[in-house]
Amino acid sequence: MDIASPLKLDFNNTEIAFKGKSDKDLNKAYWLFKMVASNALIKIGTPITNFSLNIGLPIQE
Repeated sequence: MDIASPLKLDFNNTEIAFKGKSDKDLNKAYWLFKMVASNALIKIGTPITNFSLNIGLPIQE
């Protein structure tokens, strides 16, 4: 592949799409997406975030 050409991922073939990722990176991404999809974390995360913003913790919206 020419270095100047843009990288084009095709997620129809996951073997090619994730070829450059290590097992550790894939496992980390899997658990991150599992956590983000958790209704329990969403329910408690929103009030905690709002509280943190209200008391002036350095969190960016």
